[in-house]
Amino acid sequence: MNAVVKPARYLSRRQVIQKRARYVQLELWNKRSELWSHDVPQSPIEVLQPGVGLRLAGFEIESRDFLGDEWDRGVRTEVAGLLDRDLANVYISTRQSRVVQNFTAAHELGHALLHPHVDVKHRELPMDGPRGGSSWEEREADWFASEFLMPEKQVRREFASRFGEGVFRLTDSTA
Repeated sequence: MNAVVKPARYLSRRQVIQKRARYVQLELWNKRSELWSHDVPQSPIEVLQPGVGLRLAGFEIESRDFLGDEWDRGVRTEVAGLLDRDLANVYISTRQSRVVQNFTAAHELGHALLHPHVDVKHRELPMDGPRGGSSWEEREADWFASEFLMPEKQVRREFASRFGEGVFRLTDSTA
């Protein structure tokens, strides 16, 4: 008997990250009644809360006024978030805007799920704007945060509800 063996399909690292983010999104949605005792989310976008994802992954999240500064290649950076696997804690700096805090929490969730070999990891923000040269782990955590916070299907649906389904035209009313 001649069996046909199909080659295994290998996923790119980006696809693995997308699938992992999607899994967490679905887990939050499916467990929303358990995870939120009050104000249970009614839409898939409402469950995209990285702090809840971190708790689901076994981490506590804590806000702190200041997590420290570091120097990287002659550039001063401020630590925006810190993951401490040994203590199962994630610390988020309150010196940043709520949007940056949310992205940082999602970034640390990415480290928690994608990089189990790392005991302590932090996200730095250059004091004079973004810069390149991040490590592969930092880029992966950023990819995870983006995939987690902005799922393509939900972003497309929200965009279509606001601007319609056709080609988007920038006008005074759409701006």
